[in-house]
Amino acid sequence: MDAKATSGLNLETKYCTSCHKFRVPYKFPKEKWDAVLPVMYKKAKLTDSTQQNQIKYFIYNNLQKPVTTK
Repeated sequence: MDAKATSGLNLETKYCTSCHKFRVPYKFPKEKWDAVLPVMYKKAKLTDSTQQNQIKYFIYNNLQKPVTTK
């Protein structure tokens, strides 16, 4: 995971999980995230657009379920 995605994950952990459990990005389609994120930013009083973009970057880069091998 690159630094920007790691920052997004850290911000999601800080802000989002203060109200609800961690949401695995790939369990929801991009369209759902597009609708939900602005609402969640407002509820979390997260007004910094850089931080919002870092969260969005983390989510968008994890929309595919990781491939695992046995």
